[in-house]
Amino acid sequence: MVTHNVTATSTEMLAGINPNWGDTARFSRITVLNDPNRTTRICVTYEGVPKGSEPSEIGEGADGTNCLHSASDST
Repeated sequence: MVTHNVTATSTEMLAGINPNWGDTARFSRITVLNDPNRTTRICVTYEGVPKGSEPSEIGEGADGTNCLHSASDST
């Protein structure tokens, strides 16, 4: 997934991916509005499971492999 030049408003997270299934997400030029405390999570990783099961969250933020973004790419 590539997310470029996006404005998000009042959201908790922009993307959730399953690295164990080969998912990747790349972000650039992201603007988040209505988030004065900068709590919006850009990329959250989950341990992908078979359909019908709930995945477990395993991490968040840029990891250089599956979640690709830098602080300078978001405002």
